[in-house]
Amino acid sequence: MRKNIKRLHFRFQKHHIQSLTVSIGVANFPQHGLTGEEAIHHADLALFAAKKQGRDRTIIYTEELSDNNKE
Repeated sequence: MRKNIKRLHFRFQKHHIQSLTVSIGVANFPQHGLTGEEAIHHADLALFAAKKQGRDRTIIYTEELSDNNKE
């Protein structure tokens, strides 16, 4: 998905946007959360980690991300 988005060409207010990147945080239900709220929270932690690691990447939630968030 990220590679396909990167290949797209966009215009915004008559300006060509050179490149568009996407960071994605993934959490699986019910593996990473027994409620929708918990799964979304874990996906958000994974998204934050993706951006922190340099953006334009996909991170799947792990318990370590919650541990790092507590520090």
